[in-house]
Amino acid sequence: MADHPMFLEPPLKQGYLYKEGHNVKSWKKRWVVCQGTMLLYFEAEDTPAPLGWVPLRGARLTEPKSSRGARPAFRLETWQEPEQSSSTGRRKSSSGSFSGSVGKIHSKYILAGEDEADSAAWRASIQAHIDFASGPRVM
Repeated sequence: MADHPMFLEPPLKQGYLYKEGHNVKSWKKRWVVCQGTMLLYFEAEDTPAPLGWVPLRGARLTEPKSSRGARPAFRLETWQEPEQSSSTGRRKSSSGSFSGSVGKIHSKYILAGEDEADSAAWRASIQAHIDFASGPRVM
């Protein structure tokens, strides 16, 4: 039963993606690793520690709410319990953003590949990891 596709971890995906800044809306090229139930992002491929991470359990992929110019962008949204660590590794304060699901902290990430095909491949991989993270667990 553990070999059933529903229970198998999707393959590791790693490579460069563009990530839009939260405060300054500029694009930063980041080395991204999508593995298991997490998406981690680094300044560069050889950077030892991640700049941040995104837990994928309960996350969803959507289109950005507005155009991002020539970038083939997509939106990754997450909701976390307030006591969970944020994507920067620091604890969220009680003044965090509580939108989306009641009592949960909402985060969004705007990401883009080099071109449409690259963005589509990343979306497919991230969605497989979201499904894995959100699906049933085998102990």
